[in-house]
Amino acid sequence: MKTSWPRVECRVSVFFDADHDLPQMNKQGIHRHNYWLEAGYWHEINPHTGCTKTMSDMRVDVDEIVEKIKDKNLNEILPVTPTAEFLACWFLMQLPAYWEFVVIRCYGGFECRIDRKNMTQAWKENVSACPA
Repeated sequence: MKTSWPRVECRVSVFFDADHDLPQMNKQGIHRHNYWLEAGYWHEINPHTGCTKTMSDMRVDVDEIVEKIKDKNLNEILPVTPTAEFLACWFLMQLPAYWEFVVIRCYGGFECRIDRKNMTQAWKENVSACPA
C-alpha cells in the first residue's frame, strides 16, 4: 500500500536586472529595470529525502534561464514585446514542465503571475518554436 505524503509548494526567488524598449507603449528608448522573479510548483515530499527536490536542483532550473536574460536587452531575447506579463509567460515556458507558476515583480510594485494551467495552446506553440 502506497503511503501518501504531504504536498508542499516550493519556490525559488531571484533578483536580476535587464533592459528593454517598449515603443508600442510609447516608452521609447532602452531602459533598465530590476526584476524579482519567483518560480514554484506543488509536489509530494519524498519520504527518503524529506524534500521534493534538492534546493540545488531547483536553483539550476531557474538560474540557467536567468543567466540568458540577466543584464541583457530583453528585446533581443524574447520573441514577443518584453513586458513583465510576457516575460513571466516566456520564462515559464523555458522551465521543465513540473514548474507550475512564475511571478514577476518590477516597476515600483507591479506584479504579475502566470500559472501553467492558464497558458493557452497558441502561446505554447508560438513561443516554444522560438529559440531561447
